[in-house]
Amino acid sequence: MNLVRSKSLKDKLKSLGVKTGTTHLAPPKIDSYSIDTVVSGTFHATQLGDVFAAEQTYPSNYIYGSAPLVSALPLSFISQWANDPTLGERPLTKFAFLDTETSGLSGGTGTYAFLVGIARFMDDQFVLKQFFMRDPAEEPALLEGLANFLAP
Repeated sequence: MNLVRSKSLKDKLKSLGVKTGTTHLAPPKIDSYSIDTVVSGTFHATQLGDVFAAEQTYPSNYIYGSAPLVSALPLSFISQWANDPTLGERPLTKFAFLDTETSGLSGGTGTYAFLVGIARFMDDQFVLKQFFMRDPAEEPALLEGLANFLAP
C-alpha cells in the first residue's frame, strides 16, 4: 500500500508566497499631529500641568435655530424636571452645562473622559469651553482646568 502524504495548508500557503507573522512587514507609518494644528485652541497652565482647551463665546441674544439662546434654556422646565422650584428662580450665571466624550462607559480602569465640554453664562455671554485630554497622564490637568473654569 502506497500512502501519499498531502501537503498541509501551511505548506500550500507557503508555496504561494504567504508569510506568517509580521516581522517581514514594514512598521506602520504613524501620523502624529499636535492638537493645536487640528483644533483652534490654546494650552493653559494649571497647577497639575498644561491642558488644551478650545473656547467659543456667543452673545446672550444669539439665535440658535429659531429661538434666542436664553429662551432655548427654559429654566422652569428644568426646575419641574428636577422637582426643585428654586431652580427656576436662580440666575443663568449659576448654571453650567456639561458634556463628555469618553473612551467607554464600561467602568473601571481604562475609561477616560478625553473631551469635556462645559458652558456657562458669564458677563452677558454664553462661554463654551472644550477641554481635551491628549494622554491619560493629562487627566489631573484637565480636571484642574475644569475646576478653574467653574470657580467664578
